[in-house]
Amino acid sequence: MVDFVPTRAHAYAFGFVALGLAEAFLAHLFCLHLTVKMLQASHGLWECALRRLVVAPMSFLQTIPLGTMMDRLSRDVYMVDRGLIEATRSAMLHLSRLLSGLSLMLVMQLKLAVVVVPGLAAVIAMMLHYAPRLKSIRCREADLRAHANAASSEVIEGADCIYVYKTEPWARSFLGERLDVCSNARFLAAANLRWLEVRLDGIMTCIIATTGLVVVWTSSRIPLSPTIVGLIMSQVLVLPASLRQGMRFSTSALHHTVAIDRLVSYATEPPREGEVLRPSSSGAVGSSWPAAGEIRLEKVSASHGQGGILDTATAALHDITLEIPAGMHVAVVGPTGAGKSTFVSLLLRLLDPSSGTLAVDDLSITDVPLQRLRSHVTAVPHDVVPIPCSTIRDNVDPERRHSDADVYRVMSALDTLAGLGGATPLDLDAAANCISAGTARAQLLGLARVLLQEPRICVLDEALDTLGVSADVRVMQRVRKTLWGSTIVAVTH
Repeated sequence: MVDFVPTRAHAYAFGFVALGLAEAFLAHLFCLHLTVKMLQASHGLWECALRRLVVAPMSFLQTIPLGTMMDRLSRDVYMVDRGLIEATRSAMLHLSRLLSGLSLMLVMQLKLAVVVVPGLAAVIAMMLHYAPRLKSIRCREADLRAHANAASSEVIEGADCIYVYKTEPWARSFLGERLDVCSNARFLAAANLRWLEVRLDGIMTCIIATTGLVVVWTSSRIPLSPTIVGLIMSQVLVLPASLRQGMRFSTSALHHTVAIDRLVSYATEPPREGEVLRPSSSGAVGSSWPAAGEIRLEKVSASHGQGGILDTATAALHDITLEIPAGMHVAVVGPTGAGKSTFVSLLLRLLDPSSGTLAVDDLSITDVPLQRLRSHVTAVPHDVVPIPCSTIRDNVDPERRHSDADVYRVMSALDTLAGLGGATPLDLDAAANCISAGTARAQLLGLARVLLQEPRICVLDEALDTLGVSADVRVMQRVRKTLWGSTIVAVTH
């Protein structure tokens, strides 16, 4: 049996194995920490952008296609979560290997600094020259991609109208043009990236050739160990691969930072609802407001354009003067496009007037905090949407201000008057009861919520259009009886 005698070679071997394992372990910890922190930051940015969009005024939301918003909240978030994290992690690993290789070469032969320093300077200069251009192209590509996605969603949603009006050729041409423009920007970005790779390959070729010349010149003057020469040349020959991969992942990370810029714009730029017209200092809101419920409009005009800027050619309402006495029950009647929904939006401050004054009890609603206004001026839209993952009771009384008996009494009375039979159990899930947006049951839920609150001002925006004529009459009689002292504005055709 031969005894094992450790030698210096064995010590070196074990040392290199230990260093390799330590490098792998530390790299794993670094990648894990980087991934977790970037995911947390991405989630926070996405949540901030979504919250900002939710509270944005209608004048802002109506000027941005739905496909554009969905592109930023889905595609850009995916690019940050998947592409940016992976590209950043890989770029840092490859560039660290590149720098460690250059450092090892300098340690082995300090004279190689005359090659390494100018070479690194040339690489950095090329990156700084091409990086802004690549980012600007990627920004343009992202905008064009959002426009293409918006066009695709609009074509799909309007497929029926396109078929009816026989405009299929125009729709195909419109969509194809958007896709072609987006592809052109993508090809231009790819071409810029390839030119950068060609220039970096040329720089690395010069570094390799110059390193060989320096090593040969140094060996002719000072004898160098073949081990050192082999180590230097092996390191310089693997540098192009590390540089190419590091550059590719770096530009990919730069590309994906465009998604961060777009999400940041949604998290900071959209105005908050109520910031379009800030409350004035005149007229403090009393604790009893609104005491009567009188509504008065003086030369009110409203437009759905950008920022609510009035355009007389497309104004939804123009120079309207109206007074609704307190406790009056009125009906707003008109054909589609007459401005009925715009009037409702003005009462709830979903839309601010372009000019004129809308006052409740002689107090302009722009002087009233939004939460206070919408807690006293309630509305039942024609497409009531039940609260997701909630019971019947949660939909009728979300804040639990009333007893189960009161909620059941109101729901039972409305169901009977509407001819829907007895009231459903309050603890039944709304989705399980097949209550969807715009159905008769959903509208009765919204109406029951209003009857329990007994507000001073109630707006019914075609709230009973899914019921029959006789059921509509019976339910409205019950509403007028319950809200006898309140101001009711009923919008209908």
